[in-house]
Amino acid sequence: APVVTAPTTNSTTNGLPTFAGTAPGGSIVTIYLAAGSGAAQLIGTTTAPGGSFSLVPAAALASGSYSVYATAQSRGQAVSANSNTNTFTVDATPPTVTVTSATVANGGSTSTSPVVFTLTFSEDVTPRTAFSLGATTNAAITGYRRITAAVYELTVLPLSNGLVTLNVLADAARDAAGNGNVALATPYSFTALPAPVAGDISAQYQTGDFGQPTDGQVRPFLQLVNSGTTAVPYSSLTVRYWLTVENFMGQLVTPIDYAKLGTSFVSARYVALATPRQGAFGYIEYAFAAGAGSLAPGADSGPIYGKAYKPDYSNLDETDDWSYQTSGSFTTNAHVTVYQNGTLVSGTEPTPVAAT
Repeated sequence: APVVTAPTTNSTTNGLPTFAGTAPGGSIVTIYLAAGSGAAQLIGTTTAPGGSFSLVPAAALASGSYSVYATAQSRGQAVSANSNTNTFTVDATPPTVTVTSATVANGGSTSTSPVVFTLTFSEDVTPRTAFSLGATTNAAITGYRRITAAVYELTVLPLSNGLVTLNVLADAARDAAGNGNVALATPYSFTALPAPVAGDISAQYQTGDFGQPTDGQVRPFLQLVNSGTTAVPYSSLTVRYWLTVENFMGQLVTPIDYAKLGTSFVSARYVALATPRQGAFGYIEYAFAAGAGSLAPGADSGPIYGKAYKPDYSNLDETDDWSYQTSGSFTTNAHVTVYQNGTLVSGTEPTPVAAT
């Protein structure tokens, strides 16, 4: 009798498994397949030249449990007894994939370069090759990282300003059963913007303390101005207001009371410096969520009203703070610094204080 060696018992295959085994050389091998607990049906015949046979079904099998066995018949001989029966599972469902980026939304724009993308598959997969996971236009894939067997990161470097797309083609990765992934329905796209030019974005400042620089709170009112020619995503910007915090208690409360662009899109936190600087033991850092959109050229953000205070509301002295000015209306303050993607683009940081 022939011997069925593939698929092996308890294995999982895709919808087009290879039925293989051994049989007398030159014999005709007939393969029978049963779905679940159903009756076995003839799936096809083949020959065993050299004592080995293989056959792929003409049509893909549906997902489910199957049993396979074979018979062999040499010329002039009776049909053999049934071979061993192997039971296996067909997984005919191909993996799907989604693409996301924390840097730029699909259809959005950014001056950040390179851009990191996360590819999340519906199940564990193995890429055909590391860099074959993505196909790009106007960009090069310069980095690859496996997070889990279902999640991968690609680093994409735009080659020029303008439209950039990232696609995941069909069969770029396969699951354990050998199913290739389904292609991404629509490529992920964004517009690559020019790198920021120092001075294009600046901070205007107005004191909100109303002549009370030594009370229990700091009230810097800010707005950002774009004097350049391209829109700048708010999410790429951070702003630092430098100050001293007398009798620091380890915490500074930094709520945002109002922001014209949307209070929920602006956050603030206090960062203490490891080494003091002129007029600064730390700074309040303002950041912006991706949903804030972009600061258009020739426009301003509108006012951002924030404040900061110690948990016990004890007094602060703003008069020696690097960023403090007595300004009753919004004016440029070079001591409030602005950063794009972590790079200083406007303002002057305080210098470190030499140890004595």
